[in-house]
Amino acid sequence: WARQLLRRIEGPMQYFARHPALLANPSSAKIVKQYNRIAKALVGFEMVWVEAWAKSVPTTRAALSAPLLARDLKTDADSKSSLKSGALCVNLDDAVPQLLAEARHLLQLGVPVPDGAAALLHAAPRLRAHANALTAAL
Repeated sequence: WARQLLRRIEGPMQYFARHPALLANPSSAKIVKQYNRIAKALVGFEMVWVEAWAKSVPTTRAALSAPLLARDLKTDADSKSSLKSGALCVNLDDAVPQLLAEARHLLQLGVPVPDGAAALLHAAPRLRAHANALTAAL
Protein backbone atom coordinates (compact mmCIF):
# COMPACT_ATOMS: atom_id res chain seq x y z
CA TRP A 1 0.00 0.00 0.00
CA ALA A 2 2.95 2.32 0.62
CA ARG A 3 4.08 2.04 -3.01
CA GLN A 4 0.55 2.71 -4.25
CA LEU A 5 0.32 5.82 -2.10
CA LEU A 6 3.73 6.98 -3.32
CA ARG A 7 2.58 6.52 -6.93
CA ARG A 8 -0.54 8.56 -6.23
CA ILE A 9 1.39 11.51 -4.81
CA GLU A 10 3.98 11.39 -7.61
CA GLY A 11 1.32 12.42 -10.15
CA PRO A 12 1.05 16.03 -8.97
CA MET A 13 4.84 16.26 -8.67
CA GLN A 14 5.22 15.18 -12.29
CA TYR A 15 2.79 17.95 -13.21
CA PHE A 16 5.08 20.42 -11.42
CA ALA A 17 8.07 19.03 -13.34
CA ARG A 18 6.29 19.51 -16.68
CA HIS A 19 5.29 23.10 -15.80
CA PRO A 20 8.35 24.83 -14.30
CA ALA A 21 6.46 28.13 -14.04
CA LEU A 22 4.45 26.60 -11.19
CA LEU A 23 7.63 26.11 -9.18
CA ALA A 24 8.19 29.88 -9.21
CA ASN A 25 5.17 30.28 -6.94
CA PRO A 26 6.27 30.64 -3.27
CA SER A 27 3.70 28.07 -2.08
CA SER A 28 5.22 25.48 -4.42
CA ALA A 29 8.28 25.13 -2.23
CA LYS A 30 6.04 24.20 0.69
CA ILE A 31 4.25 21.59 -1.45
CA VAL A 32 7.52 20.09 -2.70
CA LYS A 33 8.91 19.98 0.84
CA GLN A 34 5.76 18.20 2.07
CA TYR A 35 5.98 15.74 -0.83
CA ASN A 36 9.62 14.99 -0.03
CA ARG A 37 8.78 14.41 3.63
CA ILE A 38 5.90 12.02 2.82
CA ALA A 39 7.88 10.18 0.14
CA LYS A 40 10.80 9.70 2.54
CA ALA A 41 8.46 8.34 5.21
CA LEU A 42 6.80 5.91 2.77
CA VAL A 43 10.10 4.62 1.41
CA GLY A 44 11.45 4.29 4.96
CA PHE A 45 8.36 2.38 6.04
CA GLU A 46 8.73 -0.02 3.13
CA MET A 47 12.39 -0.61 3.94
CA VAL A 48 11.61 -1.32 7.60
CA TRP A 49 8.73 -3.63 6.68
CA VAL A 50 10.79 -5.60 4.16
CA GLU A 51 13.65 -5.91 6.65
CA ALA A 52 11.29 -7.21 9.36
CA TRP A 53 9.73 -9.62 6.87
CA ALA A 54 13.17 -10.89 5.85
CA LYS A 55 13.99 -11.56 9.52
CA SER A 56 10.83 -13.67 9.85
CA VAL A 57 11.74 -15.96 6.93
CA PRO A 58 13.99 -18.35 8.96
CA THR A 59 11.23 -18.80 11.56
CA THR A 60 8.70 -19.70 8.89
CA ARG A 61 11.16 -22.02 7.18
CA ALA A 62 11.73 -23.75 10.53
CA ALA A 63 8.03 -24.69 10.48
CA LEU A 64 8.88 -26.95 7.54
CA SER A 65 10.99 -29.16 9.80
CA ALA A 66 7.78 -30.40 11.44
CA PRO A 67 6.29 -33.57 9.97
CA LEU A 68 3.87 -32.91 7.12
CA LEU A 69 1.58 -35.62 8.44
CA ALA A 70 0.49 -35.45 12.09
CA ARG A 71 -2.17 -36.72 14.45
CA ASP A 72 -4.91 -34.34 15.51
CA LEU A 73 -4.46 -34.07 19.29
CA LYS A 74 -7.66 -32.11 19.97
CA THR A 75 -10.38 -33.80 21.94
CA ASP A 76 -13.77 -34.17 20.30
CA ALA A 77 -15.16 -31.37 22.51
CA ASP A 78 -12.35 -28.95 21.56
CA SER A 79 -12.38 -29.77 17.88
CA LYS A 80 -14.51 -27.65 15.57
CA SER A 81 -13.51 -29.76 12.60
CA SER A 82 -15.00 -33.02 11.47
CA LEU A 83 -11.79 -34.84 12.45
CA LYS A 84 -11.96 -37.37 15.23
CA SER A 85 -9.43 -37.17 18.04
CA GLY A 86 -6.20 -38.85 16.97
CA ALA A 87 -7.05 -38.73 13.26
CA LEU A 88 -4.28 -38.01 10.78
CA CYS A 89 -4.14 -34.55 9.23
CA VAL A 90 -1.85 -32.51 7.00
CA ASN A 91 0.38 -30.38 9.21
CA LEU A 92 1.32 -27.44 6.98
CA ASP A 93 1.77 -24.23 8.93
CA ASP A 94 -0.42 -21.39 7.60
CA ALA A 95 2.63 -19.12 7.64
CA VAL A 96 4.27 -21.09 4.81
CA PRO A 97 1.70 -20.29 2.07
CA GLN A 98 1.59 -16.71 3.35
CA LEU A 99 5.38 -16.42 3.07
CA LEU A 100 5.24 -17.83 -0.46
CA ALA A 101 2.60 -15.30 -1.53
CA GLU A 102 4.47 -12.39 0.05
CA ALA A 103 7.78 -13.43 -1.54
CA ARG A 104 6.11 -13.77 -4.94
CA HIS A 105 4.57 -10.29 -4.63
CA LEU A 106 7.81 -8.72 -3.45
CA LEU A 107 9.64 -10.19 -6.43
CA GLN A 108 6.96 -8.76 -8.74
CA LEU A 109 7.63 -5.35 -7.19
CA GLY A 110 11.36 -5.77 -7.83
CA VAL A 111 12.27 -6.17 -4.17
CA PRO A 112 15.00 -8.76 -3.57
CA VAL A 113 13.99 -11.58 -1.22
CA PRO A 114 16.32 -13.53 1.10
CA ASP A 115 17.87 -16.74 -0.19
CA GLY A 116 15.71 -18.78 2.17
CA ALA A 117 12.52 -17.35 0.71
CA ALA A 118 13.81 -17.81 -2.85
CA ALA A 119 14.62 -21.46 -2.10
CA LEU A 120 11.17 -21.96 -0.63
CA LEU A 121 9.59 -20.39 -3.72
CA HIS A 122 11.59 -22.77 -5.88
CA ALA A 123 10.37 -25.76 -3.84
CA ALA A 124 6.77 -24.52 -3.57
CA PRO A 125 5.29 -26.66 -6.38
CA ARG A 126 6.75 -29.82 -4.84
CA LEU A 127 5.58 -28.81 -1.35
CA ARG A 128 2.05 -28.11 -2.61
CA ALA A 129 1.99 -31.40 -4.50
CA HIS A 130 2.97 -33.34 -1.37
CA ALA A 131 0.41 -31.52 0.80
CA ASN A 132 -2.35 -31.99 -1.81
CA ALA A 133 -1.51 -35.68 -2.24
CA LEU A 134 -1.64 -36.25 1.50
CA THR A 135 -4.90 -34.32 1.81
CA ALA A 136 -6.43 -36.37 -0.97
CA ALA A 137 -5.20 -39.62 0.60
CA LEU A 138 -6.77 -38.77 3.93
